[in-house]
Amino acid sequence: REVFERIGYFDEEFDACEDVDFNYRVHIHGMKAFLSPKLSVCYYPRSSLRGLWRQMVRYGQGRHRFSLKHGVFSPIQWLAAAGVAGFALLLLLALVSSAAREVFTTVTGLYMLLIIFFSFYLAVREKQLGCLLYGPVIFPAIHFGLGWGYLSGIIQRLMRREREPL
Repeated sequence: REVFERIGYFDEEFDACEDVDFNYRVHIHGMKAFLSPKLSVCYYPRSSLRGLWRQMVRYGQGRHRFSLKHGVFSPIQWLAAAGVAGFALLLLLALVSSAAREVFTTVTGLYMLLIIFFSFYLAVREKQLGCLLYGPVIFPAIHFGLGWGYLSGIIQRLMRREREPL
């Protein structure tokens, strides 16, 4: 109760990343969060790729709101957003330029190779063939979903600014 009285409750403006916001406020107030091995959390993964995509977009948007609220720069979120913007730009340029097409193909190939390699690594480490089968689909959904969510938060903010009267 003392923690809630000191830093407030969960911010209801967040529909995702409210836990990140809360934990950040705990941290900046000099308090500590503790984990107990006696506690367990049940997590139910999304049952479809579409559901995972929507979840990741919401997380990206939540991270954008968190960045705005606290003025915290997150290189990982910016990297994901830049990756989505760069991929889209390269794709458009690849439609009109053979040089851009080569760059796009190379970048996409290297990204997929990295995803496949990491999926293979997880399959061996976890002894789960599913990591190798599903990783090449799941990881891009996570990366591009987070990036698109963060980027769409930026775009929405810029559009709201344009509509506001001076």
